[in-house]
Amino acid sequence: MADRMSETHIYDLYLLCDIDLPWEDDPLREHPASRKELFDLYFQTLNRWKVPFEVISGKAANDCLTQFQRRPGVKNNSMHG
Repeated sequence: MADRMSETHIYDLYLLCDIDLPWEDDPLREHPASRKELFDLYFQTLNRWKVPFEVISGKAANDCLTQFQRRPGVKNNSMHG
């Protein structure tokens, strides 16, 4: 996915999910067996781009993301195109 991420799509803040969050099949997630390697790749990419990002982890973070995604007006932004 990092090779598909485009610097032309710059956001105010990127949220990078740590590997302790449960993996769920959805259009944004890939390769459940390679989570650590992908996390490291995305972390390095975000640092290289010098964009603001936060690593989120833990059950509380997972619950917060779930609630946020259910808010009216929040759409699931995909970096696939």
